[in-house]
Amino acid sequence: MVNKLVPKIFLYLSAASVAFIAVYSLFIDYKFSGDLLNYFFSLFYLVLSMSFIADIPDSASREERLKRLFKSPESIFLYCILSGSFSVIFIGSGLTCFRTALIILTSLVLFDFSLYILSRRTSLILFWINFYLFAGMTALSHLTQLNIDLVSKYNPFGGLLITLFT
Repeated sequence: MVNKLVPKIFLYLSAASVAFIAVYSLFIDYKFSGDLLNYFFSLFYLVLSMSFIADIPDSASREERLKRLFKSPESIFLYCILSGSFSVIFIGSGLTCFRTALIILTSLVLFDFSLYILSRRTSLILFWINFYLFAGMTALSHLTQLNIDLVSKYNPFGGLLITLFT
C-alpha cells in the first residue's frame, strides 16, 4: 500500500505557500520584477505536477488521466487556488488582466496537454528537471550573483509564457 498522506501534505503546504505569497504581496503592495515572475512561475507547474503525479498510476490510460484532470474536485480546487494566486501576483506586478488571463489559460492548456500526451514516467522526469532548475537557480543566484531568470525565461514549464506575453 502506497502512503498518499505525505504527498498530500506537501501539496497543500505548497498551495498554501503560494496563496500566502500572493495575499501578502497584495497587502504590502509588493511588485514582483519580471525576472522574479519568470522564476516564481515554475512553482505553478511544480505544484500542479506534484498533485497529478502522486495520484495517477503508471498504468492509467489517457482517458483515466483526462478524467482525473477535469473531474476531480481536488484538481479543480487546486486549479482555482493556483490560478487565483498567480493572477493576483501578476496583476499586482503591473500586468494587464488580459495578459494575465492569457498566461494562466495557456499555462493550464500546456500543462493538461502534456499530462494527457506524456506518460507518467516522462511527466515525473520533467517534474524533477523543473524542480532542479528551480532549486539550482535559487542556489546559484545567491552564491554567484547570477540573474535569477537566466534559465527560467526559456523553460516551457517555467517563465517562458511570461517572457512571450509581456
